[in-house]
Amino acid sequence: MVYPCIPSFFFILFHCVIIQYIPSAKEQKILILDEYILIIMERIIIDEKEKTWGMLTHLVALTLFIGIPFGNIIGPLIIYLIKKDEYEFVKEQGREVLNFQITWTLILLASTILIFIGIGLIMLIAFGVAWLVLVIVGTVTASSGVNYKYPLTINFIGKTGILE
Repeated sequence: MVYPCIPSFFFILFHCVIIQYIPSAKEQKILILDEYILIIMERIIIDEKEKTWGMLTHLVALTLFIGIPFGNIIGPLIIYLIKKDEYEFVKEQGREVLNFQITWTLILLASTILIFIGIGLIMLIAFGVAWLVLVIVGTVTASSGVNYKYPLTINFIGKTGILE
């Protein structure tokens, strides 16, 4: 029985409890438990170097703040091109970061142009803060070895994107 309102992590704990305390339910629930464990194991990266490079892919986008024009795109692109063949996690996160950075650079440029109308300054501040928060969340999530998907992102690079 699947409980859609319960996140999968709690669903696994629930099934673990059932399997431990009700021996007759063991045969019915073990298949569901195995499927959920496999899904979680695919998403968590164990190799420390791979996690570190995945995290740096997100973190290097902050080079924009040290004055490098388009450093938020160039930095992740360099790491992506160097390490994509070595680490699958860096390849996935590199695509995600590049798509996010290109999309949000376009949004921030449009906000800059709209300053002349008067609404651009508010948009620039709001999108700038959102960008910074999302980059930090992506960095922290990738540092724990979990794939992070940015919201509001156009897919330029990837399996369904324009490139690759």
